[in-house]
Amino acid sequence: MKTLIYLGIILTLASCGPNKEEGPNKEQIKEEERMRMEAREELQEERYSNEERMRTVAREEPQEEIMLQEKESALTAESQQEASSSDGNGEADEQEAKYDLGNVYGDGGGEEGGDGEGGSGGGTGGGDGLGNGGGIGDGSTRKVNFDPNLDNLTTTPAKVAVKIKINNEGKVYWSEAQLSDPFTNTSDKTIIELAEKKALEFTYKPTSASTKYDVDILKLEFKVN
Repeated sequence: MKTLIYLGIILTLASCGPNKEEGPNKEQIKEEERMRMEAREELQEERYSNEERMRTVAREEPQEEIMLQEKESALTAESQQEASSSDGNGEADEQEAKYDLGNVYGDGGGEEGGDGEGGSGGGTGGGDGLGNGGGIGDGSTRKVNFDPNLDNLTTTPAKVAVKIKINNEGKVYWSEAQLSDPFTNTSDKTIIELAEKKALEFTYKPTSASTKYDVDILKLEFKVN
């Protein structure tokens, strides 16, 4: 806009210039020349500003594009990581589910040795539950070959009922104190552990029965003389 004003002034001065008789006016010539120079400088500055603005825009566009690409790459990597994590958890859950099913229908041993009713081995559960294997016998009919001394092993008298399992060779291989049994009159941990240990020292006469093992309840009485 300023450039157009300068050009208008120049044209006005030119039209109102000195007549041919007076000749050219040096001051007017200098003023016209100065205004031409200013007009050219103004045009050059405007052109330079436009070029600089275009270069700036050209530089900013690739940077914005690079930032967008980086954001897209980060989002893609995060999505892939979440998908991978989800797949891993799914496999772990599937393995855990298979393990639980194996305990129910496979080779689990049953709860606390799985005392079942009438058999063991080949039935559902694979443990000492219902099945077609050797059954659980009544150990109360087994003859005792050896019973350990229980006198003066404790500082106070005590009674403990202990459940045991006896194999066909007559060895007691499992014992567990029965704290809820009316015979038991102590909850002393030391005496309870001692009773379970002493129950394992009992031996019975071997048997040729087809039972897998026999179960009996020992009633141990610790005396202090």
